[in-house]
Amino acid sequence: MKIPYSTDGGTTWKKAPVAEGAVKIDNPRAGGSVSLRAEIKDRHGNKAVQTIIDAYLTR
Repeated sequence: MKIPYSTDGGTTWKKAPVAEGAVKIDNPRAGGSVSLRAEIKDRHGNKAVQTIIDAYLTR
């Protein structure tokens, strides 16, 4: 499983791997932000996407 994240306000997305219930993201320099996206899909093909732009700011 990988978690999509963006460091440019959602213009481009990268995927961070999940290991032991944690995600390691390369944060941008101080004053930047990280956006997160969750995507799920069931066996019937139904899909949901939740995007949080500027989920957290870096210091």
